[in-house]
Amino acid sequence: MGKLFQQEDSIQKARSFFHKIASIWKKFIMEQDLQNMHNPMYSVIDQYYYQEAGQHLASIREFFETEFGPDNVLTAETYLAYALVCLKLGQFGTCMDELQRALMIFQNQLGEFEFKTKEVANLLRSLDQLGNQQQ
Repeated sequence: MGKLFQQEDSIQKARSFFHKIASIWKKFIMEQDLQNMHNPMYSVIDQYYYQEAGQHLASIREFFETEFGPDNVLTAETYLAYALVCLKLGQFGTCMDELQRALMIFQNQLGEFEFKTKEVANLLRSLDQLGNQQQ
């Protein structure tokens, strides 16, 4: 659907559609599927869906980087959603890289005390502690 909007040169419709997809994945993972931080790969849904989401979010991330720039808040929100999917797929390094990118953009664009900035910083801290415990 988003590709169709792109083909029609309706960037705003594509932006809205893609942003909604990223927001849905972020919300689902944060609220429903990240309850056990000691085992972040545990999932209430089949890994297949995360693999599909990873492919879609990678394309969405590319769209936002191209159309709005790599320092845009919407791009950062896509980095966050993609990072969460990578976490569920066991791609810990990619997850941490994407979260760092999102955090830098949120800090620069929104400030360090804004909710999104704090949310990503707290998630990074939790995952870093988890990584240190597993070593």
